[in-house]
Amino acid sequence: MASVLGNTRLNKDIPLKVEKKIRQIFNKDEVFNPYSFMFSKLENKKVIIDASKAYPWIGEKIQAEEFTSGKVEAYLIHLVRDGRAVVNSYLRKYPHWDMAKMATEWVEKYKLRNDFFEKFNPEKRIEIAYEQLASNPDKTVEKICNFVGINFVPSMIEYWQYDHYDISGNEGAYSLIRRYKGQEIEYDARRKIHGDYYKNMDLTIKLDLRWQRELSPEKLEVFEDIAGKANKPFEWN
Repeated sequence: MASVLGNTRLNKDIPLKVEKKIRQIFNKDEVFNPYSFMFSKLENKKVIIDASKAYPWIGEKIQAEEFTSGKVEAYLIHLVRDGRAVVNSYLRKYPHWDMAKMATEWVEKYKLRNDFFEKFNPEKRIEIAYEQLASNPDKTVEKICNFVGINFVPSMIEYWQYDHYDISGNEGAYSLIRRYKGQEIEYDARRKIHGDYYKNMDLTIKLDLRWQRELSPEKLEVFEDIAGKANKPFEWN
């Protein structure tokens, strides 16, 4: 939604950059400030969680007037994970991919994302380890709540009870939400990739360490040679 609202030309005959400037002058630029627009439609809401993972996209959005003026504040939550688990997730989906290629790509992406994180306002950024979140969700979510300035409520942990909009990129999150709502669907593609892993899960947050049994010693050695140093801060053994 933010992408559509923030980059939509309303008048096909006027360049987007020009239209934005004109609307800003006449204080008619709500559509180009999507988060302000969303806040205006929500009652008693202080925080909007945008789960976007592409740092270039995030960098572009926070250049909007609503952020530069201070009307909306941006807080960055950097969720990190043991690189071995990350590459294993990809190799599970694409078993024909090469471990050396995957490890190299992981290092390159890690460096770019970490550079973006380090340049973000230190007072408005936080790094959270997935493994810590899954192992101790109450304590970790409370830490995040304190970071963004809202009260922690224990029922937050049972996120599947609530409505969500466009959750993407996490089959586990989707699975628990669907199961709670009685909408669980067995997809052949998902079963081929994950087997019965999600089907056998209870309604709970569970630490996923499948990489420890799915990655062969040979693949682990290749990863260590290429990405071991970069992965050191994220190791979870």
